[in-house]
Amino acid sequence: MYDHRDKAGNRADVWKHFVLLSVVRGLVEGRAFLGDPIDYVESHAGGGRYAAVEGAAWEEGAGRLLAAGGPDLAAMPERLRTHPYLRLLHTAMHPECGRAEYHGSWYLVGEFLDSEVVPYTMALCETSDEAGSQLNTVLCADLEAGRLWPGVTVHDGSDGYAVAAAHQEAALVFIDPPYAPRGQGDWNEVTYTARLLAEAGTGVLIWYPITADPETEARLAALYSAAGSGARGAELRWTEAGEPGTLTGCGMLAAGSAAQVFAEQLNDDAQGALALLAERLGGRVRLVAPFAD
Repeated sequence: MYDHRDKAGNRADVWKHFVLLSVVRGLVEGRAFLGDPIDYVESHAGGGRYAAVEGAAWEEGAGRLLAAGGPDLAAMPERLRTHPYLRLLHTAMHPECGRAEYHGSWYLVGEFLDSEVVPYTMALCETSDEAGSQLNTVLCADLEAGRLWPGVTVHDGSDGYAVAAAHQEAALVFIDPPYAPRGQGDWNEVTYTARLLAEAGTGVLIWYPITADPETEARLAALYSAAGSGARGAELRWTEAGEPGTLTGCGMLAAGSAAQVFAEQLNDDAQGALALLAERLGGRVRLVAPFAD
């Protein structure tokens, strides 16, 4: 059974969440009316909050990034320092009291939208009993601490792909499976769901791993083809080779209505920010637009 707790905050998480919050920020900036809620759906939500324990994978990702910025991020380039992800990351890892934590996708989205005083709803799916239990534990602990999540609906034990496909009117659907242990099964489901949502024009973001396997390039080609002609992506690659199954990088794909937001956020400054982020994570950035003119 996949357990994200020992991987939370690694390089792939940092890349994923930086791009995710870039797109959510773009959605906030592009709302026609200030009172419009943002409807967010996540196919594989996970626990949301993870303890930053010594020796865990966050040290190579979030820890490495924060160390480069100094205790108050003063040494961080402005394009990174002022990004909402860095602000929320720094707060979670340097709490005034309590334990240092790394926050997952839905939790970061909620924190950011709350900070912007933007109304929202969330449909959170989790097929894993263990991760679902973690998710509900976090929500209950937050409730006891006075942190309310009034717009959140948890689809415990539901098929995250089916729930995602059913929310074609959502502002953003984030598809983020573990790709293990199901492997090709998850790739097939992701590709099929991407096609359904992209054809409906739904804003969709998809996280994907890049591994040292002969099937990787064919899987990525099929995914981008399914996501449609407007699909865009941003990849972090930290090595070119490795043993079969080794994670050599990761990417975020935007399709449907999210592709335009994604492109707008990736202006010259944002591309610079991604390059700076990749450098601090020990990798390089690759922007993907396979069907661009």
